[in-house]
Amino acid sequence: MRCFIVEDELPAQRVLQKYLALIPGTEVVGTYQSAIEASAALQSTHVDTLFLDIRLPLLSGTDFLKTLVNSAKPNVIITTAYPEYAVEGFELDVVDYLVKPFSFERFLKAINKVRSFAATPGPVQLPSAVGPALFVNADKTLHKVLLVDILYLESVKDYVRIVLPEQKIMFLDNLKSWEEKLPAQQFARIHKSYIVNLDKIRKVHGNIVALPHAELPIGRTYRDDFFRRLQAAT
Repeated sequence: MRCFIVEDELPAQRVLQKYLALIPGTEVVGTYQSAIEASAALQSTHVDTLFLDIRLPLLSGTDFLKTLVNSAKPNVIITTAYPEYAVEGFELDVVDYLVKPFSFERFLKAINKVRSFAATPGPVQLPSAVGPALFVNADKTLHKVLLVDILYLESVKDYVRIVLPEQKIMFLDNLKSWEEKLPAQQFARIHKSYIVNLDKIRKVHGNIVALPHAELPIGRTYRDDFFRRLQAAT
């Protein structure tokens, strides 16, 4: 997979280069700080995937996308710190939308989407950070928790509470670490205080997710990504 990186921030460039170097079969064939430079390079270089920032000097990422001819358009993954651009990005037929800072696991999911669209051999697999069951140390006791039983996780100050149908387990930790460890195809962050099990959702009405015995709010920051995840799961 031949890739262009179009990103005007050097730290963000380095993250993308680092992540791509970890994935077999990918190659960075060009890194540019402006869409104008990338546009010129695309005229003479075959590219499979374009990692594109939205806020770029002179020509924005979305305006750049509008200039590409569909027959020659590479797969596009948007990378930006501004989730409010997600809707516009997907209207321009991008493969995925990564909100900075993003984990390697989330990045890998975007790569696998590109590969599935291109009908290339199967996705890259990483060992699961947690299996179908996990042990949680709370109150000096190890609790075995089946992932399939989890309704949601809640952040309570410096603690995480795992909510099960018949039990709640609270322990010292943070939601960010659990967001990165839990299987992305099964769990989604919907709010700064909540991660939900997608399989347990009964309905979504407005900005509320209804689960068994609970209704949780959807945070504005997480709304677009959450609804994309729901669409992908259906």
